[in-house]
Amino acid sequence: MDKKSWLLLSKETKRNFSDSTWIPLRASQTETEGRVTEVPYKEQYFGSGSAAFPPSSVSRADKFGWNDLGPGRSVLPHAYQDGNYSPVEVYQYNDNDPMGVSLVFDHPQPVIGGHRWIVNPDLLISLRLIKEGDAWVRPEEDFTTVIREHFNKEGEHSLIEIKRDHLLDYLAARNLNLRIAYYRQRVENVPDLGTSDYAGLTSIQANQDGGRYEILIRTLEDVYGEAGHRFELGATMSMKKKMPHQWGRKQTRTLNLKAAPDIDQDTPEYEWRQNSGKRSGLTTKSRALG
Repeated sequence: MDKKSWLLLSKETKRNFSDSTWIPLRASQTETEGRVTEVPYKEQYFGSGSAAFPPSSVSRADKFGWNDLGPGRSVLPHAYQDGNYSPVEVYQYNDNDPMGVSLVFDHPQPVIGGHRWIVNPDLLISLRLIKEGDAWVRPEEDFTTVIREHFNKEGEHSLIEIKRDHLLDYLAARNLNLRIAYYRQRVENVPDLGTSDYAGLTSIQANQDGGRYEILIRTLEDVYGEAGHRFELGATMSMKKKMPHQWGRKQTRTLNLKAAPDIDQDTPEYEWRQNSGKRSGLTTKSRALG
């Protein structure tokens, strides 16, 4: 893949998880090369979050995006002063507004610090899974791996993914519809825009490949007071809520996996949005959000 295609997420923006073997239930992965304020520098990020909703909540959940489902959202229990209690599994958009089910929980580690992600025990037990290393396997299917847990170099979770077929079995059993939001970003700093692989690119905002796309280019001096150029691409949500500021290309996508006894599980519904943006003095960055 050439550098321009890499930066522009040419392959990734056409991909959807509705027909993928592995579905990312929760992710926050960052890879970098170099120092962010200097040339050369590269960065790529992938994040995702999800929740499952009953038919009665689907019309509302279809409007949810990155801010509502992404890994920045806390998945924690809550006790209210009026005596009500919301278990960690329950997805709430507003207080005392149970709408759905979280499949991965975020567990802040008291005193020692850090976070651990925990797969919903109901999902593990209903699929009859056991833990082997960083995977959850199903002994009754020759110990096939059903869920994979990935960690960053600090030892914290960066991705939990599940096999699509087993996920659809679980959704069908509970009559739930899965909503995923995910985001991709890529960034690169280059010394000169005109002589770089990205010469000729201009700032745009457009709908592309079913999503909102934006390209931004600006000088490193504008960003950090340093020489060089920064190429940026970014995404906004379909809800038109403002995305966290990022440099690089961003893509927004939402995915609905619907599995009920009377629904064809091989053709789950999906939709996604994407944005890209760019500026001079080149830093390159891209994200995909769903």
